[in-house]
Parts: sequence; structure tokens; C-alpha cells
Amino acid sequence: MKKIYIRFIKLIGGLFLYSLGILCTINANIGYSPWDIFHVGLANTLNISIGIATIFTGLAIGILAIILGEKVGIGTLLNMLLIGFFIDLLMKLGIIHKTENFFIGILMMIIGLFVIALATFLYIS
Repeated sequence: MKKIYIRFIKLIGGLFLYSLGILCTINANIGYSPWDIFHVGLANTLNISIGIATIFTGLAIGILAIILGEKVGIGTLLNMLLIGFFIDLLMKLGIIHKTENFFIGILMMIIGLFVIALATFLYIS
């Protein structure tokens, strides 16, 4: 049972770090990743938050995966819901500010990518 709790904490921690890393790369203000540009564009078009756009996209892809016969587990469901939730939470808290300085933006982008790498490690483990 203890092993399940540790795996769950790693999963939630990884999803939180994904959100933090994504927000760092977005607020670096030097360009978006392909999924981020889709989520930002969807959010602007539908007048919703980036987190909600992320959740809607995840749900649509999850439904499509189920229709195509893929197995969807608890990690996939939490991924669909929590990354968007954490992005919105972090944006509301205002912890990561958008930069206007190009060199600070590069540093934020690099930090964001390292945070995403750590998140991937936790999520997969």
C-alpha cells in the first residue's frame, strides 16, 4: 500500500511540475511549443483560460483514444484534468511573471524545459 501512495505522490508531483514548466515556457515570452500555441489559441478564440483549453483538449483526445480502443488509466485521466487545473492555479497565484527581457526569457525557457524533464521522470516512474 505504501508503494501505491508513493507512486501517486510522484504522479501528482509530476503533473504539477509539468504545469510549472509549461507556464515557465509560456511566460518566457519567446515562443510557444506546438501544444501551447494550440491551447493559447483555443483559449483566446473561446474566451476561456489556458488551463480549461488544456483540459478540453485532453478530454477530446481521451475520448478519441477510447473510441479507437486504447486503454485509459488513472494517470491519463489525472493528466487530462490536473495539468490544466494547475496551470490556471499558478496563473492566478501570479508566481511566474511574463518577461519582456529576451535573455531572461531564454533563461526561463531553459528552466521550464528542465522542470518538464523532471516532471516527465516523476510521471513515468
